Amino acid sequence: MKQTPQQLIKRYASCPSQENAYDLDGKKYTVTRCFTGDKNINQVIAELAVSQANRDMRLHEEGK
Repeated sequence: MKQTPQQLIKRYASCPSQENAYDLDGKKYTVTRCFTGDKNINQVIAELAVSQANRDMRLHEEGK
């Protein structure tokens, strides 16, 4: 069941969050990130590292 924004706000109210404001094409947007602890941070970092290494290797191979 998909939760409403109000339900999500209530559910994650005690979690740390961060807001960033962006200006795109003259419109202001605010993005709120909530750190819920739902992901395995070790797995996320490992996946990001592998992805970055793959990108770096392709760039290196193209330069030969």
